[in-house]
Amino acid sequence: MKFRTSTLALVLLAGLVGPAAARSHAPAVAKKSAWAHFRDQVRKIGVVTQVEVEYGVPGAGVGIGQGFVVTPRDEARGKRTVGTYTIVGGALGLWGKHWYLSPTERFRGKEVTVGPVNHGSPVFGDRVQVPIIFGYVFIGASRKGGLGLTIAPLHLPFMTHGLLAFPLLRGSVSLYVTHPLLARPASWILDKNDSLMAWLKRTWGKTKAGFARMKLLLKERWQDPRNDQPDAV
Repeated sequence: MKFRTSTLALVLLAGLVGPAAARSHAPAVAKKSAWAHFRDQVRKIGVVTQVEVEYGVPGAGVGIGQGFVVTPRDEARGKRTVGTYTIVGGALGLWGKHWYLSPTERFRGKEVTVGPVNHGSPVFGDRVQVPIIFGYVFIGASRKGGLGLTIAPLHLPFMTHGLLAFPLLRGSVSLYVTHPLLARPASWILDKNDSLMAWLKRTWGKTKAGFARMKLLLKERWQDPRNDQPDAV
């Protein structure tokens, strides 16, 4: 009887203490899991900052800038890549080219600009910028740099021509943040831009072909020997 009583007491004690211990341990496990998730998300964040100064008039100019890059954590290597780069280049009309100079090899290369679209940057990849306040505030989307904001508060001195005034010196600051959650909207913007560029290219090709056919028809018309015969009296 004594053995049965002690056994029953142990069973009851285990039934009371066991769930209480599990409940007290559960918040610690949940807290640890939430912290691990937060830490993993932070590791996926990358940042690009850039300061640039441009000199010129609308449609033509040269520029130089300095940038700082922190890439997302590389799971294979277990660490981030941190580097700096210098960007130099210029633009004429809708076309421009910039070179990226950096001690880190992966941040070296060149970028070609056509209108608002930049192609081939070793830091940003393909990038498109859209003005929110023309000349002062831009939002951007890039393949490598995620989403970003560019602010150009420096505009001086001004060159006046009649009623128009153009800044000769322009300074801008950019901040881009990359994360898997930002990859989808950035890719959507770039894909829409690529579709628009492809449509414009096809339309221009068809228009150019139409002008070429018209030119050929006019040339054949003027070179027709029957056009050189005098009119019958």
